Amino acid sequence: RRVVNLNGKMQENPEELTEKDIEDLLKLYDAEIRYTDSQIGRVLDTLEESGILENTIVIVTADHGEAFGEHDRFGHHPYPYDELIKVPLIIAGPGVESTTVNKQVSLLDLSPTVLDLVGAETPDSMEGQSFASVLSGDDLDDRTAMTISDNGTIFGCRTAEWKYITRIDGKESILFDLTSDPTESNNL
Repeated sequence: RRVVNLNGKMQENPEELTEKDIEDLLKLYDAEIRYTDSQIGRVLDTLEESGILENTIVIVTADHGEAFGEHDRFGHHPYPYDELIKVPLIIAGPGVESTTVNKQVSLLDLSPTVLDLVGAETPDSMEGQSFASVLSGDDLDDRTAMTISDNGTIFGCRTAEWKYITRIDGKESILFDLTSDPTESNNL
């Protein structure tokens, strides 16, 4: 069994990663996913054994993804490319139909959605918009999502068709047409 010791190469010097390093990283990531899946299963089993699963809203999501060589980067670097900001969002429970939503929402929308699902009012001061109606079969209007990263020095704005990323110091701005360039490889 080989121990992976990347000594800072993952983000600082990704060009020093060997194919074997990358293979090991992907295996470790897959193992993390399997472990997380088993732990979610334990929680769901416990809720079912307790007799409260049918009255419980269960949400599975993540705060960010990981890069594995996309855009010549590894890990969770500060640029809001889709490999980092498109995260799983699974919601199940009372009032939630089994459906796939192919429109973007923001994690900021999650709290207002939960409040809406349980019949509570969303405070005016809370950011985000509920998408609870989509979970019962309604359509969702296109939304614009904003990202702030790297301690507030990189900003991103994403619609279904476009993504704009800029540094606050003005040294870099990137624009992608996501319709014709979903891999974000051609800066317009």
